[in-house]
Amino acid sequence: MVVLTTTISPASVAKASEGASPCRPLTPGGPLFITAACVDPVLDQPYIDADRPGTTTDPASGVTVRYRYVHGGFSGTDARFSLYFPAPGQYRGRFFESTYPTVTEEDAEPEAVAFAISNGSYVVSTNNGGAAAAAGELGAYRVNAATAKYSRTVSAKIYRTPARPRGYLYGASGGAYQTLGALENSRGVWDGGVPMVPGVPNSIPSSMTAQLLAARVLRDKLPQIAQAVAPGGSGNPYAGLNSEQRTVLREVTRLGFPLRGWWQHATLDGGAFQAVQPGVRALDRTYSDDFWSKEGYEGGEPAVRAVRVRYDTTVTGLVGSPRGLVLADLLKGEVAGADLVITSGSAAGKVVPIGTVTGRTLTFGSGADPSVTGQIEPGTSVRIDNSWLIALQYYQRHQVPSPDQYGWNQYRTADGSPAGPQRPTLVGPILAAAAGGAVATGRFHGKMIMLASTMDVQAYPWFADWYHRKVHDADLGGDYRLWYMDNADHHP
Repeated sequence: MVVLTTTISPASVAKASEGASPCRPLTPGGPLFITAACVDPVLDQPYIDADRPGTTTDPASGVTVRYRYVHGGFSGTDARFSLYFPAPGQYRGRFFESTYPTVTEEDAEPEAVAFAISNGSYVVSTNNGGAAAAAGELGAYRVNAATAKYSRTVSAKIYRTPARPRGYLYGASGGAYQTLGALENSRGVWDGGVPMVPGVPNSIPSSMTAQLLAARVLRDKLPQIAQAVAPGGSGNPYAGLNSEQRTVLREVTRLGFPLRGWWQHATLDGGAFQAVQPGVRALDRTYSDDFWSKEGYEGGEPAVRAVRVRYDTTVTGLVGSPRGLVLADLLKGEVAGADLVITSGSAAGKVVPIGTVTGRTLTFGSGADPSVTGQIEPGTSVRIDNSWLIALQYYQRHQVPSPDQYGWNQYRTADGSPAGPQRPTLVGPILAAAAGGAVATGRFHGKMIMLASTMDVQAYPWFADWYHRKVHDADLGGDYRLWYMDNADHHP
């Protein structure tokens, strides 16, 4: 049982930041560098609005834990936090903090609370300032850092000890970007971190678009490819493939897609492609037009032009309030994930992503705006257009980064220059920095254990090796370990 033997007043803990110097970037225009001694100039007014006993049960393990729950935030921002403190007799002088960029709620997941409390640690959890995309640079690592620092002031009050708690940050996938950004752009905030299944700066969206390309071109051959590389198989996944299929399988394999990962071919849909696609299109608005009209792009090839779909039809019915539509014409071709362009009515000109397709019925895809879909009614004219969908499946060929990200070197000629036309903006690093606050460099502070999966079809296994090399270039190998998990995917 957790007994509240001390009372925490916001005034008593807020004084910890008074008189501290503001945190500043290490270089002009760079990310804010946070130390134990400085204070974030935006997140400088913490407050507490709840302090009570709590109980949580992890549904997976059945473990029930009790703790002291402290909730608050930072005045003038949307940043909120939740802290979970074990009883003094359980406490072992440390905290765990998990992170993921799309998290918008500050309360921690039950399994994270149960694990930490059961192991004598308190929990630090934030809402990323309302999610990294909404909070901008605050959401990447600054809210996590300000809360971690403030939690030490609160814990000193609760446990009545000046001893500094050790702190550890961890996150998977997009959370790995955040963990790397946090450890590289702070000192003395966390003692270590565990980034799991990380990406490289250019991962987004190439890992997703390449997967979609292979899933389309190899669709009928994927069962035999999976069988060929499974235990007891022939070992030759290229047997029976035509020229285009061999080229695409070789391409995505060289990019990093593990051949053994095709065992789950029936469920592969590009991962977070639908969530990332709007950002890519906003950053590279002319790509689709260029792809279909300019020399050097695959849009000029007959096999690629053959799968482009653009036709007009009419809505005849609504499905589920509406979660989808019934159209006058049978849906044909590669249109799951394509654009539904509204061409009449009050929403004319708006675009809605298409989700699933069955006969004449389609559902709206992830990210569809209800204010737009709510204006669609029977009689509305629409256009089915997969131009962006098909064009983006080749995007990795036109986003060749520096040679150290070696999966893309297959797209270079003998002299090292890119073989095909390149886009004016390298989108991957922009999206990576949006998640992590900065592009990873390998220069981190504290200790790090990085985890990667050998059958990861989203964050390819070599991505962790890229960071491993950066760490050793920075002569930080003594504080870094890389562990690979075999027979594990992105969600081990």
